[in-house]
Amino acid sequence: MKGYLSGFKGIVSDNFIHRIFGFLDKMKTATTKDILREWIANGFLGFVQADLKAWDALRNRVAHGELVFNFKDEKEFAELQAMFKTLKRVQNIINKLILFKVGYKGSYFNHAVNKYENFDYF
Repeated sequence: MKGYLSGFKGIVSDNFIHRIFGFLDKMKTATTKDILREWIANGFLGFVQADLKAWDALRNRVAHGELVFNFKDEKEFAELQAMFKTLKRVQNIINKLILFKVGYKGSYFNHAVNKYENFDYF
């Protein structure tokens, strides 16, 4: 495919060809969403579909330059509250990964559901 695209030099810009090569290279690696989907399917660390949904919602808004917080009216305040819940769920993903990596067993505060839970995934 790269050889084929190289044949278009002079017809399309080098930047365009470079971007196509970059796109094709990225298809070889798993995305964060792919990894989370696999973890959910395998029951790894108790991750659930809501974790994937939170990651996706937060990642897309920030990565695509949307304002995450805006305080204009009651409706936007409700959206802010919902965003805090999303942030807490993503924080919990990161916390679980760190606890697993350091080999922790015991009680931890699950920010996604606002309660203490037992962490024993070994």
